[in-house]
Amino acid sequence: MDSSETNSRTPRASGVLPGTEQLIDGWPAAEPFFRGIDRAVDALSENQTRGIAQLGRRIGRFIRFNRTRLARLFESLDDRARTAFALVPYLLHVNEADLPGYVPSGRLTSHGVSQFEFNETIQGALMAVTRRNAVRSPATEFRPIIRSIFAVTDIGTLAQRPGDPVTLFLVADLRAMGEPLRRQLTRKLEEIIAWSTQQGLNLGFELIDPAWSKEGDFGNLRGERAIGMLLLERFYRNAIYLAGEIPVFWCTTPGSDAEKHEKTARLAARMDFDEAISFVDLGFVELPKVRVRRRAMLGVLNHHPVSPLCTILELVLLLNGANASSLLCDHMKSRIFKGSEAVYFIDPYILLFDAASVALGHHGGWPRLDLLRRLFILKSALVSQRSTRGRRAFIKKLREMSGYIVRWGWQRDVLQDAERFQRNNRSDSDVLDKLFREQILGMYRELAELAGSTPGRFDDEEVALLGRRLVACFGRKGGQVPPRYTYLLHENPMVETFFVFDDTNPEAKRRWAVHKELAGRRPVEGAEPIFAADSLSAVLTWAAVNIVTRSRTEIKMVSSDSLVGTALLKDALKEVETAIKVVDPLTLPSMRFSKPRRIERAILLANFEQKRTDEQQMERDRRQYLPSNWDILNYGRDRNSRVRDVSVITRDSWDQVQCRRSRGRDAVRLAMTYVFHDRTPESLQDAPLTVLVPDGRTQRAVHDRLQQLINSVEDVASTPMKASSFRAFAYEVGGRFQVVRRDSERIRLFNTRSLDGVVRLLSPSGLGNAGVIYDGLSPALSDLRAITKRMETDSSLQFALGWRTSQGVAELTLLDQTGRIYRRKVKTKQLDEALVRIARRIIHSVRHRVRDMRTLRRVVRVFELRDGETQGGQSHLYEDTVRILRLLGEPRPSHPEIFLRGDFVDGRDGIFFEYDEQTFDPREQGRLFVVNLVKQLLADKAKYSQVNLFIEASTVSFPDSDNSRHITSVVRQLRLIDLYERLLARALLSLRGRPSTPLSSGASYRNSE
Repeated sequence: MDSSETNSRTPRASGVLPGTEQLIDGWPAAEPFFRGIDRAVDALSENQTRGIAQLGRRIGRFIRFNRTRLARLFESLDDRARTAFALVPYLLHVNEADLPGYVPSGRLTSHGVSQFEFNETIQGALMAVTRRNAVRSPATEFRPIIRSIFAVTDIGTLAQRPGDPVTLFLVADLRAMGEPLRRQLTRKLEEIIAWSTQQGLNLGFELIDPAWSKEGDFGNLRGERAIGMLLLERFYRNAIYLAGEIPVFWCTTPGSDAEKHEKTARLAARMDFDEAISFVDLGFVELPKVRVRRRAMLGVLNHHPVSPLCTILELVLLLNGANASSLLCDHMKSRIFKGSEAVYFIDPYILLFDAASVALGHHGGWPRLDLLRRLFILKSALVSQRSTRGRRAFIKKLREMSGYIVRWGWQRDVLQDAERFQRNNRSDSDVLDKLFREQILGMYRELAELAGSTPGRFDDEEVALLGRRLVACFGRKGGQVPPRYTYLLHENPMVETFFVFDDTNPEAKRRWAVHKELAGRRPVEGAEPIFAADSLSAVLTWAAVNIVTRSRTEIKMVSSDSLVGTALLKDALKEVETAIKVVDPLTLPSMRFSKPRRIERAILLANFEQKRTDEQQMERDRRQYLPSNWDILNYGRDRNSRVRDVSVITRDSWDQVQCRRSRGRDAVRLAMTYVFHDRTPESLQDAPLTVLVPDGRTQRAVHDRLQQLINSVEDVASTPMKASSFRAFAYEVGGRFQVVRRDSERIRLFNTRSLDGVVRLLSPSGLGNAGVIYDGLSPALSDLRAITKRMETDSSLQFALGWRTSQGVAELTLLDQTGRIYRRKVKTKQLDEALVRIARRIIHSVRHRVRDMRTLRRVVRVFELRDGETQGGQSHLYEDTVRILRLLGEPRPSHPEIFLRGDFVDGRDGIFFEYDEQTFDPREQGRLFVVNLVKQLLADKAKYSQVNLFIEASTVSFPDSDNSRHITSVVRQLRLIDLYERLLARALLSLRGRPSTPLSSGASYRNSE
């Protein structure tokens, strides 16, 4: 027996590496967990039977290695989390009313841990939590429900990050449990998780049934045997044993086959070694065939991510190590059983680095091997520098990593990487960002090429899923702000001072620069900024994504011409940090990437780039008195927007962060499109939107105005709505328009330059109108707003026709009972004729429902539209129905009466003219039907005192969205009439010497298509 197997349990003698444990702060907490097992192992090691003695030595070395890992975990937790973690096994073992995790059990027992040892660490934690001076050992549970407890976490490893979770794997016979017992156990675990969270410990649980695990159904998997085997192999490598039964895996020789594993499992189950030791068989890890293994490794990479560092290393192994003949867990077991090399694998990530380097060396991947080596040594140096135990502890920590360094060597460029990290300036960060980004995306391109060249080698959907994950992490398009290379290192180089400098030099490439030092109100001469950008919003986004500042960081704005001061800069940065939270795309659940991206948080920063001198100049240029009801988005007689610079910062469901800036007249419309376009109503309800503006009276008005628009959009999105219908919001900015339209599936935004475009967008075909909101301050929408309000307040009104005149042009607006809008412009002298013609067409459509003048006046009303007393005021409606009815009563000159008939279901071939008891149908006459009608009108010219090409009315039937019934909409009829009146005009021109080929065809529309 060598020195590493001695019976002495002093930290120096019983550890993996003599002299290492006394430098680990967590050693005193970890050592008591295994005293009972140590005594049993010593007895087994001295057994006269060679096989049993060998088994004892193997378990002993595993326990010593495991103890060191547990000590590293304890060392890396703060005091509160360490106490909580130490107490969790006790909470699982007992069910006491005054402790966390208590659930009324009745006849069911949902607690108890096999071979539970009430050690000094657990006793101290219990006294600290209960504030007792003394505690008693718990009663023995004769039928414990939990057979083993293992911890899996990155805490205490190279990949440790703030807030890392600890997952406790509980081995239990789940199949033997009834559903009530499972629910009770689940409630107990939820109670413990809630309490642990309060103590600062991010805890989770997973249940393992040994019977399922042996079949490849590890954890929550069902029926994915290859993936289950890979996860079991990862578990054997990473799990820290805490209490209960020891896995049979640690009793077998490295490289044992399935038969030997089964033989050992039967022996362990049959023999009664010691009451302190018992065993559980979680299964033999059988390597899947290479073809299956590749697909399974990609599945693990996508659906079971651990950390960014692990993702990169597993991607290397997928490309270069998928055909390995031995298991990594066997490789680690071999080093542990040898004893002398175990120290180099206390950190499971060192084993991954070594395996990835071996694979790359075997395949000649030298550039990537160099990248891994640089990454490992840089990370090791940073971890070692943070040691709190002085120079000696630094040396010991570095010694654990020396095995990898000695094996793979290092070069001077590693020192340059460390210097770059320490300097933390923009150019150095760009060098390392580019290096890691190119290599990692290059690996993905190689994977995609392999998948394309060899069908079936990889699942195409899984390859695409990995691509989305990597794009979310390394993408640069669309204003994306990806995390820096430090994200892969699991490092956040925070700064103590954060000075944002406004460079007003016209020759400067970027206006804003972030410095760590200032000389007066200028950057230190020759000092390079840690970041520079064209916009302040980009600076805030970069700082939040990369977690550059901390609570005690000094933040200062250095500018003489910005509307943003230091106080607002701090508030804005805090708001952006709250919205973005922690960006971690490489470890997000895969289900996030199986769905399209959707925005989860958004912030609008308006006028943050505006200079104080420009603001003052605009104030001086105001030469007229502007009343309070002027719209700041349509300011003055020119309707200019005072919001000409808007940045939108968003975080989506893929953890992509984007900062998009829009400037000029369309700044607001573009910003609204970035935030709301193609969103689902449900996603909008879960994604609060914040508006930030600089200080000042004008800017507060900007904030309130933008908030009004956002509230209106949210109102449209949140109101319940039937299928096959839509709701909309329309507003004006800078004399242009935007329509926000929501149907049952999603929200869409449309831009238009004219009011006619607004009308067209608010009357979509096939969708019923469930309500339209017109912005209350948009001046050009005042007529539509006034008519709509009148329709809403008068329940008997079905048709509201409004008109106004201006500069020789009359504008007519009709709103019908379906919510559709008809708008037309005519010369002022043609106003009466146009009004009467529309009125007759309305009357024709309601002739079967309205049989007297009194009813007609309730159903149809005509209004004159006038502006309010002050400019920018609302439109006022003045009743004009009587005058129109009087015009309708005047005698009409004889004229041809042309009607549109047919059914729109049949398309253009289903619509025909009716004149003088004759029909002119495209199905019979082809496209000549229009020309034939005009010829007939010209031939009958002598019959009438007035001949024109106006259509009297239309009775065309229109289907609803599901084509099941016909509905009546006067606006639809009027639009169709306008279309066919233009056809009649073209036909007349064709007959008078300007032939039109389409109108002279004898084929119908359907046949010509």
